[in-house]
Amino acid sequence: MVSPFQQKPGPTVASERFSRLADARAKISPVSTPRDFALAYAIAEQIGVPASGCREIIGQGTVNHVFVAATAEGELVVRFHRDPLDVDDYAGEEWCLKSLKGEVPVPNCVAVGACQGISFIVQTFEEGENADGRRSPELWRTLGRYAKTINETPLDASAPESLFPRFGRDLLCNWHRHIDYNLAELTPADELLKIGAYEMKHQDELKRAFSNLRHRVTRFGLTHGDLVPKNVLLPPCSPPVVIDWGSAGTGAAPFHDYMRIRQDEAEEAFTDDDLEQFAAGYGSPVRELASTMDDLSLLGKIDKVRWAIDKRPDRVKPSTARAREEVLRRFG
Repeated sequence: MVSPFQQKPGPTVASERFSRLADARAKISPVSTPRDFALAYAIAEQIGVPASGCREIIGQGTVNHVFVAATAEGELVVRFHRDPLDVDDYAGEEWCLKSLKGEVPVPNCVAVGACQGISFIVQTFEEGENADGRRSPELWRTLGRYAKTINETPLDASAPESLFPRFGRDLLCNWHRHIDYNLAELTPADELLKIGAYEMKHQDELKRAFSNLRHRVTRFGLTHGDLVPKNVLLPPCSPPVVIDWGSAGTGAAPFHDYMRIRQDEAEEAFTDDDLEQFAAGYGSPVRELASTMDDLSLLGKIDKVRWAIDKRPDRVKPSTARAREEVLRRFG
């Protein structure tokens, strides 16, 4: 049988650490080097399944190097960071893959660890065509159902800290502290005024928008973080498989998943109907959430500038530009 889908802010980064790694990050190449291939072989050797061959998956490695290693246990996907400033140890991905097995189709997590000082994750290789070329209403509805299941996944004590926001594991308390933090920063001395993220005349409107969110967002849960067709594989005879859990975390449900689709309509050619189909699968209509999503988008972009100032100075300029664009779009 052929699948129907086959039919068409935290601690400040120490300045010395940043300066030490910034030059290395600037030299990141989109093309993997012989050293990267050698590391993929070394990772397979370290976890006890030596590889007889290794090939790169092209077009899926903007954040991570992605290799497929041929081993006696079958083909395995080996992923590790391109960016030396990225210190994620893949614990969140490992937890998601193991917790959601049987609930949502995902690869098996074979191993996580570090090799030559670089964190890695190894997963089973899943056969299937990338769904980005096979978008359909049925696919979007399925992703909506998956999103709801993911949102409702219990977050027990085994869930790693990397999945939670900066203000702790109590998600409602975290949300209130997040709102309070961003409101408290909106003063005449706000550093974001100095760098042009917004103008003083917009400060009262920002305060109203942020304050409105305190009681309009009440549900939280686990999110994939990037649940769109490019991160889905379509096996010939089984349901779509969700891959690349590197953006997984906890957030407002279902807003986080809806906004990922809505905010990237222009870049990835998503349509209003795509979001409507996703929402139909999830079971929560878009029209009831639109105004809240507008305010969440505004809060997210302003907060991202504060995060960049504190933790990733190299991202301040682009984050500021996106925040300014959003403020002007909303308030003129």
